[in-house]
Amino acid sequence: MAEKKRPKRSVKKQEVQATTIVDRSEIDKHVIDLVLRTLYNNADIDVLHLEDDIYKPAKVQIPHKEAERLWEVMTSTGLIKPVVGYGNSGKIELTRSGYQLMAQFGGYIAYVESLKRPEEMQTLEEEEHGKGDCEEVTPVEDKKAKDKEKTEKKPK
Repeated sequence: MAEKKRPKRSVKKQEVQATTIVDRSEIDKHVIDLVLRTLYNNADIDVLHLEDDIYKPAKVQIPHKEAERLWEVMTSTGLIKPVVGYGNSGKIELTRSGYQLMAQFGGYIAYVESLKRPEEMQTLEEEEHGKGDCEEVTPVEDKKAKDKEKTEKKPK
């Protein structure tokens, strides 16, 4: 019997395209940024449903378990709050802190980036505390001086 020679096998190499590995915190930042921007840009509506009004129009698909985790993360930041009441399940709104962050930084990603550069934060804080167009009606120093005068003028 003659043995049949087997053809030499070669391994076929699969061509795989390089993919970028995205960190979970990066995804969180982008989702939070999307939510905050959508709420801020639709401030006239005031209350939006997270799934129907934010995720679906942006074509964001998040597994249920991740969506629950993100809900907890977003509500714990104090930038958004859930709307309470019958028929409001899944609805959120921006808090005062959320509006301030969006007005000052324009988005959550820009805010996080500014935290990495403390020298820029210093200039923002100085501008914020400096005299601007929103001065107090009764400055704190004048109020303390007036209170002191009142206590000194009272007869004993």
